Amino acid sequence: SYISGTIYVTAYRTLRGRIAACLQRYELTQTTWSLLGIVMQARDGIRLNEVARILGVKAPLVTMLANDLIEQGVISRIPHHSDKRAKLLVMTAKGKNFIKTVERDMDKELTFLLNGVTETELSAYKKVLDTIIAPGQDR
Repeated sequence: SYISGTIYVTAYRTLRGRIAACLQRYELTQTTWSLLGIVMQARDGIRLNEVARILGVKAPLVTMLANDLIEQGVISRIPHHSDKRAKLLVMTAKGKNFIKTVERDMDKELTFLLNGVTETELSAYKKVLDTIIAPGQDR
């Protein structure tokens, strides 16, 4: 209904605005932040084209973003362990510290926004979002 749509749009704009402002303090975009998260989760490294697939963007964009992050020293490119022609993106020690710093700031923003929301409510909200997202993952 239009009411749920209005609630969704308002919540989305509020969250996105606060998160974007937080990330901007670190000269990050949401896409770059997501890229860092993907690389961080891939403990043994991840191929650039896999990052592009997960983000739903074209590989040249990931290459450009990765090159900037490599210049900053937060990620690096290493040879693939079994395919020497392929390269993997991995998090550096500097990158791990950087992520911790940004996450602390992000936690402050989210704590402010979620003041009064219980863990049970957050868990239910996440479950609803996962349920909505799941059918779209097959595409």
